[in-house]
Amino acid sequence: MDSLQSSPSMFSGAGKRRRCEAEDSNTLAEPSAKRQHLDSVDASQPTVEEQLPSPEVTNSSEGRQHHPGEIHRTPLLPQKPPTDLRGVADPISEESYTFLESQSQNPQIREWVLGTEGSGEDDPQPPPIEPYPDPYPEALVGMPSVKRKPSQESLGPVSLYADDLESIASTDAKSNFYSSPAFPTLLEQHGTYMKDSASGLDAEELEFCQGLLSTSVPHPPNSMLDDAVFMAFSELTHNKSEQWLVKNMHSHLFPSPELLAIRGHKEFEHLGLIEACSDMWLRSIFPSYGKCPQPDSTIGFKWEKFSRKEVLKLGITIGAPSKYMARDDIFFPFITREAKCDKQPLDIADRQNVYSMSVALDGVIDLFRRAGQLEELNGKALGLSMSYDNNTVRIYAHHVVTKPQESQCQTLQQLPNLSTVKYRTIIGEVSLSKDGGKDRWQPYDFFYNACLKFSGRHLQRIKMAIERLPDPTAPPAPPASVPSASSVDESGQTSQTGQDPQGGEGVFKKPRNGGINGELRKQLASLESQLGGLQRQLEEQKQRESTLQDQVARQQDLLAKQQEDSRRRESALEAQLDRMFRLLENRSQ
Repeated sequence: MDSLQSSPSMFSGAGKRRRCEAEDSNTLAEPSAKRQHLDSVDASQPTVEEQLPSPEVTNSSEGRQHHPGEIHRTPLLPQKPPTDLRGVADPISEESYTFLESQSQNPQIREWVLGTEGSGEDDPQPPPIEPYPDPYPEALVGMPSVKRKPSQESLGPVSLYADDLESIASTDAKSNFYSSPAFPTLLEQHGTYMKDSASGLDAEELEFCQGLLSTSVPHPPNSMLDDAVFMAFSELTHNKSEQWLVKNMHSHLFPSPELLAIRGHKEFEHLGLIEACSDMWLRSIFPSYGKCPQPDSTIGFKWEKFSRKEVLKLGITIGAPSKYMARDDIFFPFITREAKCDKQPLDIADRQNVYSMSVALDGVIDLFRRAGQLEELNGKALGLSMSYDNNTVRIYAHHVVTKPQESQCQTLQQLPNLSTVKYRTIIGEVSLSKDGGKDRWQPYDFFYNACLKFSGRHLQRIKMAIERLPDPTAPPAPPASVPSASSVDESGQTSQTGQDPQGGEGVFKKPRNGGINGELRKQLASLESQLGGLQRQLEEQKQRESTLQDQVARQQDLLAKQQEDSRRRESALEAQLDRMFRLLENRSQ
């Protein structure tokens, strides 16, 4: 008995049995009730006692090992349907049944189990059970959960601040495409440059854009840019995330045109502008080498600013991608803004703006190409962008430069094709905190004037191009007239419509297998359409030449008037000199 008590296997076996009994105490509290429950077991079950070792062997210090003389063979079980398996412990099931509680066990198996239990007085106490580690320790209770976004790229370094985890994740994933050193080269290979062109922005356009920056506008009250709170607010913006800047700083630098219209600025009520914040341009047609643009802020025109006829001319279908849309309700986006925190380079925001405006300018370029007025866009400001962080705001104007391209069609004489290259021109770089923040209101003034003045100018340019597009609702042109006096069959013979070859009159003989009359008509129609297109191009060229001639004539008239004025001035000066000389001669005498 002492050897049994000192056996470690006995300790483990007794510990397991006691844990099993402790778990079963909820269903059968008393051992007597459990034994009464076992006495009611049906003895008609198949005997399997030969499969089990004797209790003495089980309780020995050697563990579960058979003596040489005890050989237990497994008999073949009768082929019967499977019995109730409630005695098998299932950790997944809601109701767990122990081995002793099963009603389908053999009495001899029950006696064997009871024989291995031993007496409660002699059994030593089982070793203590180590608690299962807590899956939710207190150290992790206060930490926020980081959501995994679909189709997200590498999140980059993780911030130490709990409130910046999601902001850094979304920002870094969006910026990874633009932070590559090869990104500027990729843009240049597709006709977009992150620099100014050799000719630069048109002089009139540059003066207009600089006027947007220098013209002051009414400033709102209770702004974080006020003298009383600006320096404290500027200190607060340090070490903040991009999301924090967009939320708390963006509206003070760039007011929403929709909110300005609500707050009583009547000049903004009929502009038809709409703003999108961090929305993907899901309806845009972006290049295959890039990704869908997603600026921090986008300004475009509402669809209500375009009539149904203009929408039909543009070929826009709501729900389908188009070069003229960013979203279903945003037509021709022309302002984008990107924010970066003070730990991120502002050049990444410049790259994002250049790429987004490249996609936006493609729509305007395609419209003017369809209208045949692509050369009018040369040097014109077609979009604006702003890149900012907690201390600096960069403002750019985006324009295109057109150049002739050799035509690939050698059969017909056509006007030379024009290719476009996109550039940007910096309008200004504002330091918000320099010299006590004296220039901090300039971004607000520029954006206010851009929404008020640049938008109307840009919309008028777009609508003039839409007017030149063909009307899809107009009735089609009548088909080309083909002589009906005779028809040509496959063999080249003609049949008169007024007389039958057999001598009958008024009978039309249909060419066999349709003849070649249909093909001739198709070719004639295509040639006429090409001729009509060439004639329209020639007429437009003549109109442009006439306008140029008128301009030259006006300039010549102005030059002639200036020459006449100069002659009059010279004659007047000569007369004055003569009088002066005469006076001097008289005085000398």
